[in-house]
Amino acid sequence: MKHNCCTAVCAVLCTVLLTTCKTATTGLATETAAMKSEEALFASVLNNSIKFNTLSAQVKFDYKSGEKSLSAKAQIKMIADERLLLSVQPLGFEILRVLMTNDSIFLIDRLNKRYMTDSYEHLKGETRLDFTFQNFQALLTNHIFMPGSDRLTAGSFKHFAAEATPRAAVYTVNDDTDLDYTFVADLNERLLSTRIENRQKQYSLLWNYDKFDNIDGQSFPSEMNIQITIDQTTNIRTTLHFTRTEIDLPLKADFTIPSGYQQVTASQLFKSL
Repeated sequence: MKHNCCTAVCAVLCTVLLTTCKTATTGLATETAAMKSEEALFASVLNNSIKFNTLSAQVKFDYKSGEKSLSAKAQIKMIADERLLLSVQPLGFEILRVLMTNDSIFLIDRLNKRYMTDSYEHLKGETRLDFTFQNFQALLTNHIFMPGSDRLTAGSFKHFAAEATPRAAVYTVNDDTDLDYTFVADLNERLLSTRIENRQKQYSLLWNYDKFDNIDGQSFPSEMNIQITIDQTTNIRTTLHFTRTEIDLPLKADFTIPSGYQQVTASQLFKSL
């Protein structure tokens, strides 16, 4: 049952966009950054993460799981700390729409004329994952986060175990279940990867960031590579390619469930993915 729940959660992350790849460090660290302590670098990474009120982007994603593969286009609209709308359009028309709010997730499957709604609180009871909207927002926008917490400050460093390497710093924190969260930041003061895995290493999510662009004077990765591993038998890979990323423009993130669609549960939906 626990493995099924984990698979469901992983499927949510994939449906709402996932990736795989190698962690890459580009550019040379400055002498000032190289001399920073792990705590000072932590504060700099937080400060350098992209800040926005709204974010929109066109995304091409490549998905592969076993013999299944899919390439599609999608549109992301995000209102910071409020809602995220994902529209998947593989053939130029929408087949899947996902809305995440502060307390719930909604999904419309247009191909099969069905929809799902669920709360994070209920999913937490089913999966034992202490995950919030802000945590997923952090994954999509290259931020360090703490499980179950909405916002980090420089003072949050005390909750993390820190380790320095010649070219990076590694920050680790765990939740009250059995999951470890590991963040790797480079000496250019940006987050390179996030890993979430259970302590038995039965399943893991690795989210890598690459090809950083300048968005209105801020650094943002235009490529995100995600890999999900379950029991060393299931390997799901997705690569997200961001184009036309814009911040702080007026946008609407509308979500209306069409009449005549059948409501299904999360477990029913993910069994068919």
